[in-house]
Amino acid sequence: MNDARQLIGSVLTEKAAGKEKNRIFLVRENSGYREAFDILYGEEGTKCVRAGSSCVCYHAVMPHEGNRSGLLKEFYPCYSDRENIFFLQRREDNSLCVSEGIRSAARKFLQARESFLESYRYLRETMEAVPEMKSFIPEFTIYRSCAPDGSVTENGTVYIWTNNEPMETFDRFLENVRARPSAPPAKTLSVILHAILNLTECIGMMHRAGLLHLDIKPSNFGFRMRGDKPLLDAICLFDINSFVSSAGSRKQIPFAGTEGYSAGEISIKPNVKSDIYSIGATLFEAVAVYRDPKSKGFRREYYTKTPEFVRQSPLIAAMPHPGREQLEDILTRILTGFLGDFDHRRPDARELTELLKKAVACLPAPTLEENRLPDPVWDETDEDRRREERLTLLQHLFAHPLYACCRQLGLSQRAALMAPAFLLLS
Repeated sequence: MNDARQLIGSVLTEKAAGKEKNRIFLVRENSGYREAFDILYGEEGTKCVRAGSSCVCYHAVMPHEGNRSGLLKEFYPCYSDRENIFFLQRREDNSLCVSEGIRSAARKFLQARESFLESYRYLRETMEAVPEMKSFIPEFTIYRSCAPDGSVTENGTVYIWTNNEPMETFDRFLENVRARPSAPPAKTLSVILHAILNLTECIGMMHRAGLLHLDIKPSNFGFRMRGDKPLLDAICLFDINSFVSSAGSRKQIPFAGTEGYSAGEISIKPNVKSDIYSIGATLFEAVAVYRDPKSKGFRREYYTKTPEFVRQSPLIAAMPHPGREQLEDILTRILTGFLGDFDHRRPDARELTELLKKAVACLPAPTLEENRLPDPVWDETDEDRRREERLTLLQHLFAHPLYACCRQLGLSQRAALMAPAFLLLS
């Protein structure tokens, strides 16, 4: 992290001597209940997990709750002008407060803090009204800085606590794909398209509930885990401080968006098309895996070359010829239709969902050998893999000419399947 927060040493990065120095006390919003959090360290003695434009995230445990682990997100904005950050001060009890000496800086921070909280409060209300959203958005708790006596510190920052949920992020999956070029391309593309399809369905549900995401990118969603295996049909969204009401004003979203994934109108008048653009940019990066991994998302100069990007993708080029041209056409329609200028961009997630389903339908069934290949990128549970192998075997048996011949001779379906099975397994 190269910003003023790091330069002045106010992010919790240096390993403290003694457990108490790693502890921060916070008050749960609307309850007054004071709770302790112990900040954990990474492999290199650092506490900071990651930092964005509005927050710094830490791994932590709740020592008085059986060491329940999770992610503690601290609202700590990095303003464009480096000087403003010096008005935020880390106290001895590890909490973060704005200096009261400069009223303009304090006012700016407190306004931004309330906008940040508004996103979470509105999201919490919406999740109560639409419980289905809890299947892909983790539940969270809002905490506030507090004084030693447990009272809320009015000039302090706020925190979001989310319980730990094992997950493999989509950007990590893409890194694995790039690192394993020998992986079966049909299966890789199937995982990518199903993930984007699930993501689109989740975002569509949010839109119908009156919410915008506004910061969709590969590092902000991922696969839930079962043990050490990713569940490829279980998408989860996180880093959700950018969520706002679709009827909200610009004041609600002072820090939303990421270069390469966000549409141009996001800083003026964001709407559902802004999220559609971000999904398209994520799909573009995932399909065009041969590009420089340092070049993230989508750039405007790529637009006219989109058909070429799709055609030259190693994933598409490796597809068998029957169906490949149709797949190229559908993916090109998706990317050009959802990455265009605002006035020419498709309007909502429903059309994108239908096109993604058509793209999935173009994929060939995986071969028996591909199903047997172990690969941590998409390694499923043993039960899932055995079920997929059985289905693939049945597809081969039903497609075998000998099966059709036996059925024409009047044999039962079971008996007709035995003939090609004997030939394939002998």
